[in-house]
This record gives sequence, structure tokens and C-alpha cells, in this order.
Amino acid sequence: MPRAIMVTYSDPADPSREEEYRAWYDRHIKEALEAVPGMPRAVRYKLSAKQGHPVNEPFRHMTIYEIDTDDVDELHRKLSEAWEQNRLSRSDVITAGPVVYWDFDSEISIL
Repeated sequence: MPRAIMVTYSDPADPSREEEYRAWYDRHIKEALEAVPGMPRAVRYKLSAKQGHPVNEPFRHMTIYEIDTDDVDELHRKLSEAWEQNRLSRSDVITAGPVVYWDFDSEISIL
């Protein structure tokens, strides 16, 4: 069970570049997981067209990175360092949204 998660929101810079965006993001996620210890896994989601009610969501893509460290500040510092050292690729294919950290609170299950 991850101790925390980092959630990122984004979209292709242009809808016609969706495939290019997805290919770049696949590479970028692998770079991030390799560059930053304590982030073993990431899962991407795309906003579903099937909503039970109107949704006003500014971004259609979300990535959830699992964090397996108690020191999220240190993880964020290492992530920033990886950006500064160009160990993470950049691209004009992405419109980046907010990055939000969430601490684990509780688990509820019927299993």
C-alpha cells in the first residue's frame, strides 16, 4: 500500500497530437520512476465520456504516482533535481496542469 500518491493532470497541447502526447508521456513516466527512488509505480487515467452528470473538469488526463516514502518533501526535492538536471524529458506536446500530493488516510474494503 503506498504511503502517499502524487496526482498530475495534463492534456495534449493540441487534440490532433493525442498519439504523440501519449507516446511522450509513456517515456516520461518511465524516466520519472527510474530517476526518483520511492516512486515505484504510476497509473494513467483518461476522463470517461460516460458520466452520470455533467462534468466541468479542466483536464482530461490524470496520472497517479505511488509514493513509498515517509519523506514526501525529499521525494519532491529529488524530482525537482531530476528536472533541473534534464533527466526528465520535456515536450511541447503537453499542457501540464496541477501536481497534487495526497497522504494515505484509510482503506475501506469489503474483501
